[in-house]
Amino acid sequence: AYEMTTKDTLMNLGAGVTLLHAMEECAGDAALQWAACAALWNLAVKTSIRKKLMRQGAAGTVIHMMELHKEVPLVQEKGCGVLKTLAIDSANKSRLLDLGAGEVVIRAMELHEAVADVQWTGAAALWNLAVHEGSEAKLMELGAGVALITALEAHRADALVQEKACG
Repeated sequence: AYEMTTKDTLMNLGAGVTLLHAMEECAGDAALQWAACAALWNLAVKTSIRKKLMRQGAAGTVIHMMELHKEVPLVQEKGCGVLKTLAIDSANKSRLLDLGAGEVVIRAMELHEAVADVQWTGAAALWNLAVHEGSEAKLMELGAGVALITALEAHRADALVQEKACG
């Protein structure tokens, strides 16, 4: 799904709904959750697809799977990536926060402090969520500040973590 026309074609063929159904039907399969989140993240780079995925319930499904597989760093990384990308759109930010995106991202960063990929995707998700009226204060109350500082300290030599954790 690398070209935008391919992404549109896949979505028109039902890729979003199919992925979400597979995630729900195979909720216990961490490898499937990782792969499905990776595919959703890839599809969500296009604005029209982000809107469609939000209408289809992608955010809630991804958050639920992150909760079910909180011990699996690959699921957390790809889940944070999906949430990060969905949070690009202003219209999605409050809905994502209402669904628990802030909590699940912060938990992922806390549980997988040593995993740089979880840290940079989580940090990017937090910053995208924070750029909305009232969101920053709510995220700080949830512990986003501590999660970001911890990521900076734990990954001093990782330029990507440093960049994303600094916003």
